[in-house]
Amino acid sequence: AEGVHPTFPLNVHILCVDDSPITRKCLDRVLPQRIPGAVVKVFGETVSDVALFKQAVAEQCDIAIVDQNLSLPGADIKGTDLIKELVSAGYTGLVCVHSANCTAKDMAEYLKSGAHCAVDKDMTWGEKVKLLGH
Repeated sequence: AEGVHPTFPLNVHILCVDDSPITRKCLDRVLPQRIPGAVVKVFGETVSDVALFKQAVAEQCDIAIVDQNLSLPGADIKGTDLIKELVSAGYTGLVCVHSANCTAKDMAEYLKSGAHCAVDKDMTWGEKVKLLGH
């Protein structure tokens, strides 16, 4: 039913990597409001920040939200490559691609990399949270 919010475990750890300062700020503010008790951490300012993200995911993470196109100073990183690294390093939590490109072809690539779902950047925050909850 519409309006039914998915339930998340208390203290669910959500780690996000995105190259957009605005998106990072939104994820950091909106996710804890929409998911009470969530522990949200955002990364993606620099290449070394991406390394910190990978380390943090390995330590404690329930949901990893990965921007598909990370354009960082000195490097362009594909989210799908990052996801393959996380999965091959043993990460078993939920992996979600955050992208403006969500065609069937894009979705197939995301799923092949080990992602469980993709969140379209054009979705409302309510829709994004609902998708993560399923």
